[in-house]
Amino acid sequence: MGAWEWVIVSLVAFGLLQLLALRYAFRGKSAEGRTATPAPYAVDSHALARPEPDEGQKRCPHCGTENGPGYTYCRDCVGFLGP
Repeated sequence: MGAWEWVIVSLVAFGLLQLLALRYAFRGKSAEGRTATPAPYAVDSHALARPEPDEGQKRCPHCGTENGPGYTYCRDCVGFLGP
């Protein structure tokens, strides 16, 4: 066998080994068994029950964290606080 034939055979063998490794790694996992990722900025259902922030404080609409008057983005979840 020539050098090019060995290269081709080794590339094919390497590809087959990769396919076998992937099949082994993902065995038994189906799309139905996976859970959905939660939304990154879901509104907290308890945010409305919290007391109002102090004068000059801004409450984050995403997580409910109180932020200082100079904040444009929440210091906790980096959500936009509004104008």
